[in-house]
Amino acid sequence: MEKLIRLLEIIFTIFKYLPLIIGVLAGISLILATLNFIEKSYGWAIVNLILGLAGVLFVMRANRRHPEHFNGPSDLTH
Repeated sequence: MEKLIRLLEIIFTIFKYLPLIIGVLAGISLILATLNFIEKSYGWAIVNLILGLAGVLFVMRANRRHPEHFNGPSDLTH
């Protein structure tokens, strides 16, 4: 039972930091898209651009869904 609880804690921690992880991967993908455009590898550039923009949109949407993390204590009391 303790192993199951520990496993659930790990899974919840991963989901808690999922927007941060996806945001970092989206940033890397956008950098790779830029480098691919410079190297004139347009196919990979478009793939990386789409992945990067999808990651950025996911993070923006995830943060909009849980705005209480960004509010100060005075904002929550109103």
